[in-house]
Amino acid sequence: MSVQTITFRKSYNSTDQLPAPGSGNRLDSFTVIPEGPSAIISSVSLNVISSFLIDRPVLNFAPVGTIVSGASNVSAQYSAFMPGSAIEYEIIVTLAVPTSANGADEILTQGLGIHTGRIAIFEHRDFGGDYLVLDSTQSQLSVHRSGSDNWNDRISSFAVLRGNWQLFRHENFQERYVNNRTQQTFFAPGIYSWVEDYGIDNDQISSLICRS
Repeated sequence: MSVQTITFRKSYNSTDQLPAPGSGNRLDSFTVIPEGPSAIISSVSLNVISSFLIDRPVLNFAPVGTIVSGASNVSAQYSAFMPGSAIEYEIIVTLAVPTSANGADEILTQGLGIHTGRIAIFEHRDFGGDYLVLDSTQSQLSVHRSGSDNWNDRISSFAVLRGNWQLFRHENFQERYVNNRTQQTFFAPGIYSWVEDYGIDNDQISSLICRS
């Protein structure tokens, strides 16, 4: 995966452009174009340059984990106090752009338009090595093979393309992992380039299930 950062700068410096003063939710929308045929939104953030106060940055937006292909819209919603004077700020969108070397382009393309759960699992961190795409709602990884090996205890990174997935240390859905970033018992659509960053032991996943 390579990283593409797109920065949208906005400024208001005349009375007819200024947002109404006071607190409230604000919404900005932008068009992003990935450098490759497809990419995954990995973050959306807001950087204040001058003259207003953010109460809650980026409340809602085209969700992290959204697959974008071609020109796509990103909406950043946030809560802010506007002073009624000139302001300037940036919306920063980060895309994870797959490279064909590890097959992720194919995986992302397959993920578009799928109406069931879909997850891509990788042998190495940063989406390297062998990979497998699973569409089923649940799976015992020991039944899936790659060459002479099965997929039990081989996952170091993964990408959730659709649905909310629960991951388990043991077969038969025993000892469920908790996402230590969100404290949720599932992993939402997004990219997870190193399992240990999310409270999962490396090479210690044996079963998984899609809950929605």
